[in-house]
Amino acid sequence: LILAMAVETGRGIYMTNCIACHGQDLHAVIDAGGQKIPLPGLSLTDGQWKYGSKPMDIFKLINEGTPADSPGHNGARMMAWGQTMPPIQIAQLTAFLIHENPKDFTK
Repeated sequence: LILAMAVETGRGIYMTNCIACHGQDLHAVIDAGGQKIPLPGLSLTDGQWKYGSKPMDIFKLINEGTPADSPGHNGARMMAWGQTMPPIQIAQLTAFLIHENPKDFTK
């Protein structure tokens, strides 16, 4: 029950803060009248975790943003959400992302 609540809270955090770059369906594209337009963020459903695929890697990336030595994606770098979001919300967001990608996080 606690995990389910964390995932649902994380979903709300995602829908408020992340859809502009990663899309409502986490695919990082928007459908504009049948035309697929790429968004600035990476897809969060393709099984590729550029900065690490462990839960704490995801937490760290959200908390600290794109590493300083990274050029970003499509010219955009993710901000350090830890500057505006408390750790519990980053953990809830991480739980949501893991929930949405079970094949990547269950071995």
